[in-house]
Amino acid sequence: MPSPSFIPVIKSATAGNFTAGGTVSAGGQLLGAEFSPADHGFETWTHDPYSAASSASVVNGRVYVVKLPLRRTRALTALWWSIATGAVTPVAGQSEVGVYDSAGIKLNSINADGVMTSASPKRSVMSGSLRTSFVWAGFVFNAATPPVLARGSSFEAAPSMNLPTTALRAAVVADGATALPASFSPASLSTSNCLTLFAALETTAP
Repeated sequence: MPSPSFIPVIKSATAGNFTAGGTVSAGGQLLGAEFSPADHGFETWTHDPYSAASSASVVNGRVYVVKLPLRRTRALTALWWSIATGAVTPVAGQSEVGVYDSAGIKLNSINADGVMTSASPKRSVMSGSLRTSFVWAGFVFNAATPPVLARGSSFEAAPSMNLPTTALRAAVVADGATALPASFSPASLSTSNCLTLFAALETTAP
């Protein structure tokens, strides 16, 4: 009886790369026809910025979070995000961007007063140890006219379909804030009035 057909899998000389009719980087980014975070020098992102099809004005004092998948432990270098229309007259010291772990604990944050008035991609330098699974990028702004940020889907709940509340891809944490909270309860997240804001992480090996 002939042996069943099979596709040979050959491990290349480069650690983490496997060939099965193509090449896949098992320890990092998948290689294929589409652009990946690695093509932009990122570890992970919420979505391809090419598909940031719209933008949205944030609400003053509302804390937004968006989820970024993380496939390996890394050291945080910077958070990237993007403003489509700059804010007017920021309230001093009341706008921040930052990163939270999957338990809702803030790893780091930075004031955004000095960068939120101009339209362009933003690189906010920060540090922290990132563990596998996922993290959230957090945003809060306060200004006479708040900024308009790049986002993906204009839907609220659809991007988080079939996910538990504790792992939503886009959500609102709180209203009336003047800074990012030190922590939040993932079980209290809400998709009501959320924004699918673009975010990406730049990292290094831990």
